Amino acid sequence: MENSHSDYNEEAVFYCADCLSLRIMATPWGTDCCDECGGTDIKQASIEEWEELYRKKYHKNFIN
Repeated sequence: MENSHSDYNEEAVFYCADCLSLRIMATPWGTDCCDECGGTDIKQASIEEWEELYRKKYHKNFIN
């Protein structure tokens, strides 16, 4: 069975609470960190929630 586009939108995303980057990396010592700013405060949300946070912080859409 094929996944639809809406199925992917249901998946939670992990993001940096500091810069809102989605580039989260696992470290060898077991903590996750942001590949953009090095922050370790990693949050989880739906893609819609994250997009709203991004719009509020940067006053633009992540994807046009």
